[in-house]
Amino acid sequence: MYNEELKAALLKMHARDKKLTFINYSLIILVIIVIAAFLGKYLFGFIQIDALYPKLALAFAIIMYLGYAISKIVKINKRTQEIDALFDRITGGAKATNIMESKEYKFIIPLGKITYKMYPIDFLMISLDKEPGKLYSLPVHSSFVTDFKNLLSGADVNQIMDTLTDIYREEDEDAPVEYENETTPLKTVEEFREFLNSELGDSVQAVEETRKKSRKTKLLMTTASFVVMIGFMGYIYFNAFTKGRTFDTSQIYIPMGILFVLFYAFYFIVIRPKQMKAFKEGGGTIEQAADYTFKTKVFERIVKFVSPNAQYVLHGHVNLADLMESGLFRERNYAITGNDLIIGRHNGVPFQFCDLTVSVIKKTMKENEDPDYAFYGQFFMARFNKSFNSPVYVIPKTGVKGFFTDNDISLYTNVEGEKIMLEDPEFMKMFNVYGSDQIEARYIITPAMMERIKQLTLRTKGQYYIAFYNNRITVANNSGKNNFEVNLSKSLTKDDNKMMIDFYQDLCNQFAIVDDLKLNIKIWK
Repeated sequence: MYNEELKAALLKMHARDKKLTFINYSLIILVIIVIAAFLGKYLFGFIQIDALYPKLALAFAIIMYLGYAISKIVKINKRTQEIDALFDRITGGAKATNIMESKEYKFIIPLGKITYKMYPIDFLMISLDKEPGKLYSLPVHSSFVTDFKNLLSGADVNQIMDTLTDIYREEDEDAPVEYENETTPLKTVEEFREFLNSELGDSVQAVEETRKKSRKTKLLMTTASFVVMIGFMGYIYFNAFTKGRTFDTSQIYIPMGILFVLFYAFYFIVIRPKQMKAFKEGGGTIEQAADYTFKTKVFERIVKFVSPNAQYVLHGHVNLADLMESGLFRERNYAITGNDLIIGRHNGVPFQFCDLTVSVIKKTMKENEDPDYAFYGQFFMARFNKSFNSPVYVIPKTGVKGFFTDNDISLYTNVEGEKIMLEDPEFMKMFNVYGSDQIEARYIITPAMMERIKQLTLRTKGQYYIAFYNNRITVANNSGKNNFEVNLSKSLTKDDNKMMIDFYQDLCNQFAIVDDLKLNIKIWK
């Protein structure tokens, strides 16, 4: 049923995209015809020389654009078949190796430096493990993007829905959330080393080999590009200094042509086959091949080692509704992307966390203007162990460092209510606390809770924005980085698997939020 609902949503968005595309091309063609008529009647009539060539050029441009528009519409008309094929592959067990997101504006009106962009359509470009080389490009409504990513990651959708139901359950509902008062501690680094050597050794070594090959290929490509650039610039400067003004700039075309022919011959003979192999193995670029292999063959098993009741969703992340339900961010036109969703229960507490990037979409943007980033880091949400009526916000004092690293988050975070002064002076040096109920805020943020937040911050060196809202806790670490990504320049096995140990400790820091803040202890209802 879940697949059928998503398929219906996809077909509905396809119909909208098809309609807007047809209207867009019709208007453009109409404008071209009007301009062509104007040029033919008024401009060419004043040209005294033979106007055949500009007329032919204009006619050729119109025909080429008409051909492009027709081919685009024909391709869109075949999209329903592509959607059927995609869901057949998913039903057969196919997973996405890579998912890229893009946004296409159907109507763009340039007015000088300001550009008006209207009627956006979100697209997912999907590569499947069972169909290497094939790229599906499909329009998806923004509210369904995370659902598609969960499905394409091969996740247990029912488990995800059950966990989200528990996180958002109203306090007075009949089915209570079960909390375990006794914590099962996270496994030590030594225990992880033993697991790494006994269970993951071969898989890690396979990822390491892929990483080395990818790094070598990238180095070859970079070196070849550098040689072409240096050779070209060197030839120009050599002739400029030796021949001076007598140097004919037209002489650069022959060596430039030779250099580019050699470069592309090297690319297609040496680099291109490696890229295609990487695409088939990892569904994306050379860098993504090693990362995909690591995530699916190693990291997913590490998540289960840390917490058997948690599920790893490679392409998943929290959605816009989750972001706004955290109460941490003000109402704005946000765009969300992320990955590495981990969702389930840890010591009985329903939770979800992921790497997340939150940008702000502007209605009007200057040419080449970058979006504002409201958040970039790790986003954690869980059921809180206390019921309360009014929200409380804990905002870090970032100081000078935060001025350069906070991604403008301070412009978008909620600081509703009055400032609350708590009894711990060290905590108050690190955080500002806001709430509408002084007494309830102190019941939520007890001295023990303040100490745990301090220790979590100091141990992980994080920049934690915390919201207690609607009987949930959200911990957003604005770290400015994406965790658990394979770096081609860093070995996974060097220095006694130091990189793997770092991954494990970063993962444990996320799960430790449940333990450190004692979210599994039900203090009162």
